[in-house]
Amino acid sequence: MFTGCSNWKTVQSDEPWIGPKEQLVEQQKRHAAVISATSYVETRWLDKSNNEYDLNHIATDAQTYLYSTSTGSNLLKSDTWPWKAIVSIRPTVVLLVPSDPMKVKRGDLLGMNHPVRTIGNAKYGGCDYGSVVFYNEGMKWYSPDLKQEPSMVSFAEGKAEIQLPNGKLRLIVRGEVCKITRD
Repeated sequence: MFTGCSNWKTVQSDEPWIGPKEQLVEQQKRHAAVISATSYVETRWLDKSNNEYDLNHIATDAQTYLYSTSTGSNLLKSDTWPWKAIVSIRPTVVLLVPSDPMKVKRGDLLGMNHPVRTIGNAKYGGCDYGSVVFYNEGMKWYSPDLKQEPSMVSFAEGKAEIQLPNGKLRLIVRGEVCKITRD
């Protein structure tokens, strides 16, 4: 049984885009147990109007959509899984970054020094989220909201754009990472 909890506190972290030039805000609250010395942290994500978003639900829906596509069903038969990162909500956009077999084994995501936060259905490997992702050649994107099946991200001179109904995502490669902004 859990009793007592802290107030919601804003966490400084990298979050997905919710609209042009607007990222979600992460807040956490710690709950303490009565009988044992355990606790758990509850997390929520808000936009500037304080609308709350459940990223676990969004990630699970995104993964379910992915594995309903031909690309996704082929991934289920593969020995390597791409790293999945939610980079936008409204609409939901997920980047698929091919694993680098020289760096990782199945289940290790990409093995880089990146604070990976896995959300969604663990059966499908979960998803990370944010506006900075690992870069590897062969990156794809998809959107369950737009019914966009996985499609190659076309980089030219380290830059790419993904057109959205309400703006665009800009991707810029910087070494081993890709920074995403939204206009």
